[in-house]
Amino acid sequence: MRRSLLLFNLFIACFLVSCLFPSWVSAQEKNFRTEITNQYTVTEKGTTFVEQRFSIENLKPDIFLKQYRLSFSDPKAGQITVSYDNKPLDANITTASGKTEVTIVFPDELVGQGKERNFTVSYQTTTISSVTGKVLEVHVPRIEDNQTIDEISTQLITPL
Repeated sequence: MRRSLLLFNLFIACFLVSCLFPSWVSAQEKNFRTEITNQYTVTEKGTTFVEQRFSIENLKPDIFLKQYRLSFSDPKAGQITVSYDNKPLDANITTASGKTEVTIVFPDELVGQGKERNFTVSYQTTTISSVTGKVLEVHVPRIEDNQTIDEISTQLITPL
């Protein structure tokens, strides 16, 4: 009798705690919606020009994107440029441990739900494609952090 009364009290206590404090268990809410459009243009010699267009939409009225970090497994990426509002934008570019990391700090605060930040990262590389005889091989890199990206589209342009 005493044990069942103790279990009943424990059940009631757990029920009350879960009703009074429902925020203890919650999923992390998304702050942004991210779309990436990749364009890979391959030359006959195997050089690839990469253009990645980003569109990041604020999903909340009081949160904004101040900086963005892009990392890719290509230590030979060169001529890296970033543009925002059709103007060149300085970025911090580092290469270490076989990866290239581009950190972009935006010059303005784009605040408001539904506001979109659009920017482009471009670079040139010789590691994505190679030519052996008359065969052109292209290895489109996989996006590693695809859980934060909502939509990805890729276009591959090759020579005739």
